[in-house]
Amino acid sequence: STMTKLLLIFSLLVAFIIKPSHGFTCEDFLLDNKQDRKICFDDFGYDFRHEPFGLTIEEANEECEDVYGSGGLISIQNEDENKFLINELKYRKLKTVFLGMKTNDEGSYEWLDQSPMIYTNWENGRRPTIEDEFLNPCIEIDVTATNGSWSALGEGVSESCPLVKTDYVCKVPLIPPMESFNHFVSDDRTSWESANDSCSLFRMSLVIINDVNENKMLYELLQQNGRVRKVWIGLSGNKQGKYRWVSDDLSVYRDWCPGHPNDIKIISEVNDCVTYTIDNEKDDDKGCFSVEKCDQVLPFICERETEEQILFRQKISELTKTIRENGGRPYCPNCVKRENEKREAARQKVVDQKKQEKEKKLRRGRLQ
Repeated sequence: STMTKLLLIFSLLVAFIIKPSHGFTCEDFLLDNKQDRKICFDDFGYDFRHEPFGLTIEEANEECEDVYGSGGLISIQNEDENKFLINELKYRKLKTVFLGMKTNDEGSYEWLDQSPMIYTNWENGRRPTIEDEFLNPCIEIDVTATNGSWSALGEGVSESCPLVKTDYVCKVPLIPPMESFNHFVSDDRTSWESANDSCSLFRMSLVIINDVNENKMLYELLQQNGRVRKVWIGLSGNKQGKYRWVSDDLSVYRDWCPGHPNDIKIISEVNDCVTYTIDNEKDDDKGCFSVEKCDQVLPFICERETEEQILFRQKISELTKTIRENGGRPYCPNCVKRENEKREAARQKVVDQKKQEKEKKLRRGRLQ
């Protein structure tokens, strides 16, 4: 049976386990943290950069991509992140920065890093539209505005923003520490639902692909495997075209194969299921996503969090909780170091003052 085969294959699991080799952990990201420019919050690193002569939005986004190889100019996904950015800008005595937006053919806005626009904070609650004869991507966040709202600069309708700012923020997706994921490739062919159940049996889940680095890592895994080129992953969609990972998060990262998902008509009463294939026409050392009927039989990849991964997420969750509940600063090892240095300097100052007073008394005693 399918389950018997899976048990047999699972006994040889060691031969197919690999570790991630791409991307930044928070600790990696914070190395060489000059002038305390960098900080981690949730699953992202933020680099507050300065260019004396200024950069346009496009130039700043390209600079972020060149430096880190992933991510780009800052996008904002929820109210917590907006508050975090406002607090950080105030802490660094900055008033405004550009957001990583662009206009699209539909007369609206989208993020340069391709993340979904599921949260907005427009000034007066209304985004600029083409009907206003005022639609350009020069969007800034202002710490002096109510609740750190977003507003457009300049006049008229344009495809690109000609303005420059000297300060900008790169946002980089982070990965957990090395040796935090185990991946298991099953050659056994089954439906998406059965694959998901099989992974769950061993306290694993169908693999989740969070960014381009994980995409490239899985590409390498299947290349090494040599037998499997298309697999089920932990992504499925409903009739409304909303795709979610098995972790129940909205799908943020997508790398659809040509013609997917909009041009594919899947006959399904419940949802569509997604595969990952390394037969990618783009030929760029990464795979792409395609939509298939959920009852099609295919191999699959399971993923399991190790203890290191679980502890990492707990640590980040606890530390970022500070900013949500108390308005304090989030995970920032250098901030702790700086506070300790301040306390030590204050303590040493008291010691030095007492020493000076003691020496003065001794000198006065000798003179008498």
